[in-house]
Amino acid sequence: MLLVAAELTTLYVVRVATSAIPIKSVATGSNHAYALIPIAVLAAALAWDGWRTGSRPAPVAIGALGVIALLIALLVDLPNAHATGLIATSATHSETAGSSPRAGFYIETLGAVMLVIAGVSGFLLPRSPER
Repeated sequence: MLLVAAELTTLYVVRVATSAIPIKSVATGSNHAYALIPIAVLAAALAWDGWRTGSRPAPVAIGALGVIALLIALLVDLPNAHATGLIATSATHSETAGSSPRAGFYIETLGAVMLVIAGVSGFLLPRSPER
């Protein structure tokens, strides 16, 4: 659920150095083509199957999905959320601008880490006895 919620929130805002008002805000999902939604759906399906059948590969796959989501957050979103450079403020004037992360970045990172933890713990913890 955290990955889906992150896709619908703001990933980062861009501000010029001379103003506190953001000039641009970017949604998390649009920054990486909503890639976390299929990951979240597949993780939920694997969790359901793992819980229902006691499948041993399901937690491994959930952990792998968490690693993929974490790589998206760190390799795709993090550089954009901490970027700096010049931005044109008018036809003849440029200013220094920088982006700063917002809730979407932290939510998607938390969701990815929780998937990794769920995958590892689901694989390592002992299974309940069969009924």
